[in-house]
Amino acid sequence: DVCSSDLTLVTRPPTVASLFDPATSSSPVPTPAQISSPFGPRWKHSKQEYDMHRGIDFYDDVGAAITAVAAGTVFQVHTEGGGSFSGGGNTVVVELAVSSASTATFHDRTVKKWFSYYLHLDTIASGLAVGAPVTSGQDVGTMGQTGTTTFTHLHFETRLEGYCSHEYQFANGRDP
Repeated sequence: DVCSSDLTLVTRPPTVASLFDPATSSSPVPTPAQISSPFGPRWKHSKQEYDMHRGIDFYDDVGAAITAVAAGTVFQVHTEGGGSFSGGGNTVVVELAVSSASTATFHDRTVKKWFSYYLHLDTIASGLAVGAPVTSGQDVGTMGQTGTTTFTHLHFETRLEGYCSHEYQFANGRDP
């Protein structure tokens, strides 16, 4: 995982320029309006409890194309049952650079890269290996139901630099 053990407390709201340039970015799915679970707090039926959903769940048919949202480099590839993404099934992580024209800071640090995560893929596109270049709109896999999920969807997530989730920070005594 790209989590950093060097975490800092938030002393003021982060400022992050838009990472999505419509000229060079695209949706990870053909029908982006088909959202089954947005980012944020939610009731998780499978556990009968509230949780913090760190991504967006897009639904579609098994095998629907999943594409890279921007140009980058494959950072991680995990197949069902392997890797560090417990419950994520077939997963692809792409590292993307923040353009020099977009100055972004988070926790008083300059953000130079971000990551796009694609979880629960049915298949991973051939040729995707750590270090391989990826272009915006390139196939990264297909919609699936791998890992610990009860329905076909893509869990899509973005993370800045190496900063972890609120849950990770809280669990490690770094809750702001």
